[in-house]
Amino acid sequence: MEALFFLANVLFCLAYAVRNIMWLRTLTITASLCVLPYFYFRTEPLYSVLFWEVLFILINAYNLTILILEQRKVYLSDDQQRLHEQVFSSLTPREMLTLLKSAQWKEAVAGEILITKGVVIDELQLIFHGTVNVEVNGEVVTQISGGGFVGEMSYVTGQPTSANVVAANLTRYLVWPRDKLEKLYSQNSAIKSVMQDVLSCDMAKKLRQ
Repeated sequence: MEALFFLANVLFCLAYAVRNIMWLRTLTITASLCVLPYFYFRTEPLYSVLFWEVLFILINAYNLTILILEQRKVYLSDDQQRLHEQVFSSLTPREMLTLLKSAQWKEAVAGEILITKGVVIDELQLIFHGTVNVEVNGEVVTQISGGGFVGEMSYVTGQPTSANVVAANLTRYLVWPRDKLEKLYSQNSAIKSVMQDVLSCDMAKKLRQ
């Protein structure tokens, strides 16, 4: 038992010396497992110490599992990969999947209205495939195709939209409801920063046009 206790302390020292968090947690779990017999097989088992050691093992095991899952390679579908390269190249593939989990994929046929003039948009829309017309008083003032946002000015400013957005052909697009996007932002600041940069670039491009 003394040998196990000695080994446990050596492992604790190694855990404090390494910089890799996965190795730190792995060594800590192993060290804690080594000290369990030492405190249990005594004349009077130290149950309070055993309780805390088991708790430390469970906490470290849980976080180690999360780390392992996070480091698994993720794969994007062809559509997801295209969108990643086209709009969100600053995100990692894992962040890209996280962002897409908060979105809904929708389709609109030619002539279908995506956004009506004079309403406040409470969702963010991104055209993935197809083309939409931006119409004012029945006239097409511009067109937006894959990779462009629609209604983002109203979404950002909270002001009513200034035009209708109508599908010119079969259009596939993504929709992020505000509540889901805000929840995602609170959990992942990197995604929030990238989305804000993408929106800023998109709006600046439209203003120049």
